[in-house]
Amino acid sequence: MYKAVEKEYKFWQTERISEIGLNHYSSVDLDEEEGKIVYRDITGRVKYKKPISLYKSYADFAVNALAECESGWDFNPRFDFFCKSFAPADLNSNLYMYEILMGEFSEVLQNGREDEWLEKAQNRAELMRRYLWNGSYFADYNFKENTHSPVFSAAAFHPLFVGLATKEEAKSTKALLSKIELPHGIAACEKLDIDYTYQWAYPNAWAPLQYIMVLGLDCYGYKSDALRIAKEYNATIDDIFASTQNLWEKHNAENGTLNAVCEYELPKMLGWTAGVYLAFEHYIKENG
Repeated sequence: MYKAVEKEYKFWQTERISEIGLNHYSSVDLDEEEGKIVYRDITGRVKYKKPISLYKSYADFAVNALAECESGWDFNPRFDFFCKSFAPADLNSNLYMYEILMGEFSEVLQNGREDEWLEKAQNRAELMRRYLWNGSYFADYNFKENTHSPVFSAAAFHPLFVGLATKEEAKSTKALLSKIELPHGIAACEKLDIDYTYQWAYPNAWAPLQYIMVLGLDCYGYKSDALRIAKEYNATIDDIFASTQNLWEKHNAENGTLNAVCEYELPKMLGWTAGVYLAFEHYIKENG
């Protein structure tokens, strides 16, 4: 497995590395006709109204949009459809975690590379503090414009999930929890005054983000907050299942219904909803 993971890591360090030494999402290059097809499809999904003149070409827009698809948060307000120019807080947190784990794997395999991986992780943490930390939390950083994204999202808790944040950084981030915690779970992003219909935004609750949030808070001793969020989420899933006899991809964290922002027909019974529900059942039992 080690060689396969190292190959994946090499891809990020060669194909998805920025000039500031942190990683970003991207896409294969498209020609102008392909770019127009992507533009028509995506602007129809999210009702994106900004002029195409903001981009070099339709192909440039498409590469940025497909980079956002690569992120898994397709689509969201964090990057304002310039995803390729951002070093995201969650992506770089994940890569930090992989570097730590590869160091642990190296120790088990006794291949003499433990220090090399630890150095990579420490270097990434330093770069994230230099560029992503905005004084309150780790924010997505536009390395082309040298600015932080103004959008506060659940991704800010990823450094807690992977153990990168200091106690002081975790405390500062946790102080902003109320921006995205709603009665029925954690919204992907804070509430914004925007015209677009992003599904990875307020008020949608996605199962993976609940899991990352609960484990991140627990990691830094905020057990009461973690337990509250786990209970809120599972109670809502219970109610939704009782009324529909199904689990679903996402739900509205504001009112606990399936009236979520969607770009397609809401899918039934996604595995992540079941998986996070069961994980929280265990967490509640162990801590509550």
